[in-house]
Amino acid sequence: MQEARKFGGLVFVKHDRIGTRSEGPEYYLQTKDSEFHLIYNRELLFRPDYYLEFFCRKMVEVTGTLDENDIQVENISEVCEQLIPDNKEESANDLKKSCIVSVAKGIEIEIKRVEGWIAHNTDHEKLKALNERLAFLKEELIRYQSMNSSCFELPPSKELVGWTEGPCDIDQILRTDGMTKSGPWFHIAGIKGNDFKAIQPKIKYLMKIYLVYPRDYFGMQSWYIYIEEFKSQE
Repeated sequence: MQEARKFGGLVFVKHDRIGTRSEGPEYYLQTKDSEFHLIYNRELLFRPDYYLEFFCRKMVEVTGTLDENDIQVENISEVCEQLIPDNKEESANDLKKSCIVSVAKGIEIEIKRVEGWIAHNTDHEKLKALNERLAFLKEELIRYQSMNSSCFELPPSKELVGWTEGPCDIDQILRTDGMTKSGPWFHIAGIKGNDFKAIQPKIKYLMKIYLVYPRDYFGMQSWYIYIEEFKSQE
């Protein structure tokens, strides 16, 4: 389930589906950077959504979940602004929250890997080291799951050309130009909007990624990553 976010902007209405039986209004939020379709709770498309209608031509703060270009509205409140607000601070905070979630996901994967090694290992010294590693990871997971975004520093980022060989998903390897058998290895732990289907297999994208957590892989450069931006090169 996606986490609710805040968006600031101007609510306006468009007359849509002209000439059909469902002809009627659709509601949008114009932010400083984008235009989003607002969805609240309307059963009949040809009828106005009176909750959203109330805020038309007003500056507002919207709380809701984003799915591609649709915001599922949870709450709207009017704000005393004459100009469309700049969402840079909110965007930075959203980015931090997404990176924290990706860190936790990477740690969860690491925990499962270490538990698997423990289950198939009989060497006393190796088991001791693995159990210490497991205890550390579990503490890390608790720390990040309870972390406030204000206490989180954004990790290093990279801009690169990347692609996946198969369907994009959690722990899928992101291939990059110049990648060798020695790495660097990038394992996907999150993507903006949680929209993994937006990355098509074998299609190259110009990406901005964040190296959210190191991955234990025989001393090679290996990271769990969060994909913040991507644009097809084809």
